[in-house]
Amino acid sequence: MILEIILIIIWALFIGRSYLDFSPNTLPGGNELPHLTQSHLIWRLLPICGSCVLWNGQVNGGAPAFVETSGAPLHPLVILTTLIWGVFNGSKVIALVSLMIAGLGQWGLARALKLGWLPRIWSALLAVAGGHLAAKMENGMLLGLLSTASASLILPALVNLLWNGNRRSAVWLGFALALTGLSGEGYIQIGTVIGILPPAVLLLWDKNWKLKMAWRDLALAFLLAFLLLGVFWAPLIHFSPNYVKDGDDTFSNYVPLAHIPLNLVLSDGDYYHMSILGKDGLVYTHAIFIGWIPVLFALASLRFVPKKGRPVMVYFWVSILLLFVICSSEFAHLIYPILPGFKNLRHLSPVTGLAVPYLLGLAAWSIDRILKKVKTPAVLFPRSNGTYYGIPVFGLVLLLVLLYSLKPPYEFGRQWLNNWNLQLPPSLIESLSVDSAAWVTPPDGEFQWIPVLLEKGFKLGQVWRPWFWKDRSFPPALYTITNDPNYSSDAAPIASFAHLRTFYDPAIEYAAVQTEDGSIPCAAEAAGGWIDVVCQNAAAGKLLVYENQWSGWKAWRDGQPQPLLDNQWLSVTAPAGKHHYSFRYQPWDVPLGLLFTLCGFGMAIWMLRRT
Repeated sequence: MILEIILIIIWALFIGRSYLDFSPNTLPGGNELPHLTQSHLIWRLLPICGSCVLWNGQVNGGAPAFVETSGAPLHPLVILTTLIWGVFNGSKVIALVSLMIAGLGQWGLARALKLGWLPRIWSALLAVAGGHLAAKMENGMLLGLLSTASASLILPALVNLLWNGNRRSAVWLGFALALTGLSGEGYIQIGTVIGILPPAVLLLWDKNWKLKMAWRDLALAFLLAFLLLGVFWAPLIHFSPNYVKDGDDTFSNYVPLAHIPLNLVLSDGDYYHMSILGKDGLVYTHAIFIGWIPVLFALASLRFVPKKGRPVMVYFWVSILLLFVICSSEFAHLIYPILPGFKNLRHLSPVTGLAVPYLLGLAAWSIDRILKKVKTPAVLFPRSNGTYYGIPVFGLVLLLVLLYSLKPPYEFGRQWLNNWNLQLPPSLIESLSVDSAAWVTPPDGEFQWIPVLLEKGFKLGQVWRPWFWKDRSFPPALYTITNDPNYSSDAAPIASFAHLRTFYDPAIEYAAVQTEDGSIPCAAEAAGGWIDVVCQNAAAGKLLVYENQWSGWKAWRDGQPQPLLDNQWLSVTAPAGKHHYSFRYQPWDVPLGLLFTLCGFGMAIWMLRRT
């Protein structure tokens, strides 16, 4: 068993070997990775100011750090890798570990099905190489890779619990569900709730259609996952009324149901870039290539899976069909009049990748049964003691076929699992200089600017995100870097490079006292949810700090608590003279969520001890 695990880990390192390059200015995957992982940067503040990480003051006026669905700031792997290696190299480690998790999850499923060593190892290696993982990195969808891999841990726990009656698997199921919930991206979690869990009820009845006692352990697993996710759902529920997401009522990312299975066997990269057969050209949402060989073996399960295992086989096929259906254009147009909010699920197609572990499990099952059923002559090999051992001819041929089946998905995935160099014009970066906290607007759509400017200590405004806060405007920017040739400003550009220009507006201040005679700038330092401002104003007025005011913010002036004024931005009264103002984000929802999470760990210990 240990050797099999080591082999899977080595294979994952080989598949993702590009990510073993820890050069500081190289990023894994496509160009969207910087904006998809910007929320992970909050953890660099943990050693500096501790609880200040509860507020993400990096983009668009700031927001509660844990109310995040695009990134995965609460995933243990994200926290650990960011603290040790930073976001760039930490993302490479996340990608590598995700490949390992996917392989080990597939291997665990084969063990739960009680398959032999060959189908176990083969299905795990193919899961690591599959296009459902590698293609996620085409645009840098690291969280799609992480969440898809995390979801693969759910299946072996479900089968062990509901089919094999292993009660301890309820604990592992709870943790697998929690890790999937914390993996970001959002769509994979929806696919899990709709396509993986409901069909599992088919395994809750025995052959006499009597409800198994395992339903209690399943309920405990769901409760455990709910508790473990407390630190995530408590802030999310608190702020959800203020949460708005882009929608698409044309459902351009949804493919006709009949075309979705084609993505399992089509390996032409150009095909995925084209808008053809009812799909758009977003590679990372559609590519789930694994090749014809595993698909044919999966279909063979309809013939070879034994009668005893048919409930599991039916569960697998029902889930596959359900995952494909909910990602189809037919389903989207059918459900939209009933649930108008469905349009907010613009890119649900990545959920089809959740069908791959099922298919590989069925394929491995077929291979295991075929090896046990088919008897052929053996090729004899001599031993050192003069005796012979035989290997069946069919087994040798099948081994060669299985080894060959790894080649197409490996070659398909290699084009996506690469690094790219981060290169920005030094002249524009050097033109940005401030002595106080400041907002900067980066070039529209050029996400590579995000990590560089954040590392320099700037706060970024007007950054595109797939979701935004209701009725909130962007903070005014001291610097604007634009790639729009028609952009106009009262200020003159202070630097330019190729298609980019930098504008500087000295009238903009991050923090200033507003008086009847005008605005008096203040010196400000901002680190997440810790903001300190020093003002010296001759006349009384109102201190305005361009940071979103939300429930949880508290203010002090010279150590004395001050009430916040009614404003989108942080604001307090400012008497004349020199004063020190402190703003701290101290929400009630995170401690409440942490309490639930701690209860979850306690419950896990109790569940393990009782079994």
